[in-house]
Amino acid sequence: MANISDYLDWRGDISFAYDPFNEVDSLVLSELIYTDFDGIVGDEYRPLPEVCAEYFRLHTEEEILGRDTFFMRAPLLLRKLEHSVRYKNCLIGHYENEIRPERTEQMAAASFLPGDGTQFIAFRGTDDTLVGWKEDFSLSYMKETPGQRDAVDYINRNSLQSSLPLRVGGHSKGGNFAVYASAFCDPLIAGRILEVYNHDGPGFRDEILSAAEYQRIRPKIISIVPQNSIIGMLLGNAVQPLITDSSGSGIMQHDALTWQVRRNRFVRVRTRTGMSLYFEKAIREWLKSIEDSRRQPFIEMLFTFFEYTGASTLKELKENKKALPLMLSCMSEMPPASQKEFRAVIYELLKSEGEIALDEISERIRTMIETTPADFLDRLKEGIGNAGDELLEHLTPLLPGKDN
Repeated sequence: MANISDYLDWRGDISFAYDPFNEVDSLVLSELIYTDFDGIVGDEYRPLPEVCAEYFRLHTEEEILGRDTFFMRAPLLLRKLEHSVRYKNCLIGHYENEIRPERTEQMAAASFLPGDGTQFIAFRGTDDTLVGWKEDFSLSYMKETPGQRDAVDYINRNSLQSSLPLRVGGHSKGGNFAVYASAFCDPLIAGRILEVYNHDGPGFRDEILSAAEYQRIRPKIISIVPQNSIIGMLLGNAVQPLITDSSGSGIMQHDALTWQVRRNRFVRVRTRTGMSLYFEKAIREWLKSIEDSRRQPFIEMLFTFFEYTGASTLKELKENKKALPLMLSCMSEMPPASQKEFRAVIYELLKSEGEIALDEISERIRTMIETTPADFLDRLKEGIGNAGDELLEHLTPLLPGKDN
């Protein structure tokens, strides 16, 4: 089975003149934006070989492989691109990386000139920071997130003066940003867009899907999801997705380097897995059952729990064994029917990854409660504000001996 790395090995010697830009190329560039180009790529365009040489002067391959993230191998694509006929003339510029925890904001993007006479803007997906993941959750109750506004501003600033045909893409949240920016950018830019690639990115609230701007760009959206898509099923897209085979298991199919490629296209499968379909149903039922005013305090509470552990990244959070019990206790705020569905979904995810057995959860929750510091509720109230008072009332019985 082959992935985009193999694609570059096998078809990297075929220029764009003989085989035009395709869906696999879109994923290559959407994955490449996960590379940290800080201090290497700025506003000016630089040849890809120069970028590659400088990056590997600063970072070793051992360092890259030692990173505990699903996108850790993205920088290794640079070397394959550098030695390919297809991308030897590629230029990279307009790199921006904005992370503002106080505003729950994370947006990174770069502009590529692949060498076929077009421009490709790639938006980075959710990185390892809790700030980035919190913004993902915020999509469920915010009409527009700070990162989405940044994405619109980015495409306007870096494409308005150009006359090149434009493609836009991204993986995970980057796919959401790509669609949003393409829909709400300057109409002169939108008119130049050839395609918008959303690689397993979360969708949008109904008012976005029905907006005239979204409907204008909708025919150009190409949505690509793995067979066991989870992230891509959050909210709605109003676009029939292309479903690709993956060598990953469970939620790890979100890792785009597991997506299977044959020649210049992804390997198609007819339907998503039962797990993916079940999760889509569960999340939509939950969203129907809880109003916007209750979604925000729930999400604020969830991330207050995470931040209370002292973690700022997913890696740090993963190493803290209190994270899962805290999430499950938050889940008790949902209506009973939704609780049942979400617990079933979490069971399947955990079972598929083999990380933890459910019979350990109750013991972990008991340990968490017994070891909760005395200032827990004060910290929690500070984190979620007055909107979370009713949630605090619910949590108080779980914390015997603690005063509100």
